Amino acid sequence: MRGHWSFLTEAQWSTGKHSPYVRFETSIRPEFQRGDGISSSFFRYGHHAMANGSTAWSILSLGYGFASGIGPVSIRPFVEGQIISVANERGNLIPRDLLGADSFTGVTVGMRLYFGGNPMRMGRYGILDPMTRMGRMQSMSGM
Repeated sequence: MRGHWSFLTEAQWSTGKHSPYVRFETSIRPEFQRGDGISSSFFRYGHHAMANGSTAWSILSLGYGFASGIGPVSIRPFVEGQIISVANERGNLIPRDLLGADSFTGVTVGMRLYFGGNPMRMGRYGILDPMTRMGRMQSMSGM
């Protein structure tokens, strides 16, 4: 499949206050000319520039969350581990040269604070696809 794409699947199993979860993402991402990895310019590039290649990413995340609190207010500590693999998909990119390695591991520890409601944590990225955006624009025009 040509082009750039992403596939994400995730599952969570909650029992009582415990919520283990798993997430897997695989994607083909464009890569652009950027600065070296020790400067802030590494993370900045022109989105209208031509991609100089593409990388294939696979990310497996395993996590555990715990809900504590009474009523609508809760504190939810979590821990998540990631295993990340990057490979060249197109162009002359070498992930090890670009990123310093072609596989990574990471651990995230944090806490979420909720003040009412039962928040959903999975599958919400805030980006509207063109069809959804078009539908919302049409519904707003009649206001």
